[in-house]
Amino acid sequence: MTLQPRVLVLGDSHAIGLVQALRQTRPDVQAFGGQLTFGGRATGSFYFCDEQGRLRFLSPVQEQFEGHARAAGYDRQDLLDIDLPIILSLSGVQWVARQPIWDQYLPAEATGCHFMSRQMFETILADFLREIFAFYACLAAANKPVTATIAPGLRSNDGHRAEIFLKVRDYVVQELTKIGIPVVDLTGQTCDPSGVLEEEYWREDSQDITHANLAWASLMVDACLKQLGVQTLA
Repeated sequence: MTLQPRVLVLGDSHAIGLVQALRQTRPDVQAFGGQLTFGGRATGSFYFCDEQGRLRFLSPVQEQFEGHARAAGYDRQDLLDIDLPIILSLSGVQWVARQPIWDQYLPAEATGCHFMSRQMFETILADFLREIFAFYACLAAANKPVTATIAPGLRSNDGHRAEIFLKVRDYVVQELTKIGIPVVDLTGQTCDPSGVLEEEYWREDSQDITHANLAWASLMVDACLKQLGVQTLA
């Protein structure tokens, strides 16, 4: 008897859509997990490693993680003790691209704004994202089977935000690759050249300008399963 492969999905609010896509479009895979409510803390302190090298999230994220772990059959407090393939929707790309700091540092054609060098841009990003990168480095050091996902593109380029999204995306992919974390990025496949998400991937809820629809999530989970080497009967 061939057992269904199992996958754990964790991360920001985009994780909800990924779990739904797995359950609705990939019945050949058992999906567990969901959102961890990092809020803005994903770019601050949201976890720690104790003296024994065990990884813990801060409350309430730790309690949410333990609930997802129990649903997958693991009575564990440490993500490093989970031996399932893990899909992580935690990149910070959307959140960083929307920050007000960029209002004064838009591209050169925008009037009344200052030019920003690549070095300055990457220095700011390194500060925003240092905790996320350190978290992934812990997972890479433990040789966990993890793939990171890049969030869907923005719905408009107002304030050059979609263009900034692309620049942030490039930096995040670069740094995660250096750490040794595989990245699945659908931006080139699902966005126009300016970085705006193609309308076919928008959610029906016009008020939700953050998340993509099931079509986008289905493409993402299929790509993640392939990246992770998950073998199915499909």
